[in-house]
Amino acid sequence: MESFIFGTFNPTLRKLIHGSMIFGLASFSVSAEWITLQELNPDDQLVSKNWVTLKPTISANNKSEQQEQIPDFSSYRDVKEKKEQFFKFMLPMVRTANQNIRNERRLLTTIEDRLQSGLVATSEELLYLEQLGDRYRVQNKSEISGLLNELLLRVDEVPASLVLAQSATESGWGTSRFAIEANNMFGVWCFREGCGIKPLKRDKERTYEVAKYDSVQESVEAYIHTINSHRAYEPLRRIREKSRKNKSSPSGITLADGLLSYSEKGEEYVRQIKQLIKFNKLSRYNSKNNA
Repeated sequence: MESFIFGTFNPTLRKLIHGSMIFGLASFSVSAEWITLQELNPDDQLVSKNWVTLKPTISANNKSEQQEQIPDFSSYRDVKEKKEQFFKFMLPMVRTANQNIRNERRLLTTIEDRLQSGLVATSEELLYLEQLGDRYRVQNKSEISGLLNELLLRVDEVPASLVLAQSATESGWGTSRFAIEANNMFGVWCFREGCGIKPLKRDKERTYEVAKYDSVQESVEAYIHTINSHRAYEPLRRIREKSRKNKSSPSGITLADGLLSYSEKGEEYVRQIKQLIKFNKLSRYNSKNNA
């Protein structure tokens, strides 16, 4: 667990950083393991699939409340009720993840405002930005303004409507083997032996596994971090940035255009996600701060 030593430091920033606990999981003690496709599969043979970039480990004091069991969604005979219960189950975890990111982003904008007012960054601010840059895999961290701009591009929410649509698609509405056995709601892969569970129909020459998580909340956190940090989803982040500059909240349907690399189906997958958002009226789950 990373920690800070607070000396002469802006009180507002100190409060914000203490609340965000560097990994953005307020009230949690978190450690992280980094796994990237580029490092473990440099030939990019699996470029059209998913990546694991962060697996937070919740402290023992908080695990019990985070490890809510996935309901038996296969027992529902009424499709409408099944869908409603699935969204009801997933939505609080999505909102928690986005609130954590919102807290982290607020700290970044506070630092940005201070710098734009002519103040010089403190050593604590620089340390925070550098460590956050490492976690979000920002390549060039030599210039503080460039680092801050890139972090503001990455440290941002993923619309609830998009997260719900992808989790429904990738987990078979919470009924897939990977959802039930691994709490993996997004079909995310990992590339270390024993990091997950082996797909039954995996090609012999492939070595990936489907990542296993201690909780569904952990799966949501890892998925959103992947969207926000991996180079494959830079198009999505640019779309989101454009929406911000236009003073509008990013929508799930708009951001879905940045998911071409999420599935081998490419554009067909994007159309599927958009259709699911529209058909199930997932915009009703949007809030002022969580589109």
